[in-house]
Amino acid sequence: MAVNVADPIDRDRLEEALRRRGWRETSFNGRRAFARDGDRWMWVALPLEEGVSFLSLPSEDRSDIHSEGVRALLEEVAEIGKEVGFSLPLKL
Repeated sequence: MAVNVADPIDRDRLEEALRRRGWRETSFNGRRAFARDGDRWMWVALPLEEGVSFLSLPSEDRSDIHSEGVRALLEEVAEIGKEVGFSLPLKL
């Protein structure tokens, strides 16, 4: 599942916030991205022209692991949003 933030975002502030929170620079499908590994999932942040897309990729094809990863990612993105200055279009 993807969490898409369509608001214009200061990329430098986004990258700083991601690095502070343990995300590392990488590539994903040939595009510049940031990733953070968890015990049961990997998160990917894809900076876009405007905004950013966050993905949660489970380590196993199990719905409970996927749900757990997405829930945790939503909390992480909300915290990043506080630092960078964007909000999610939904309530946690």
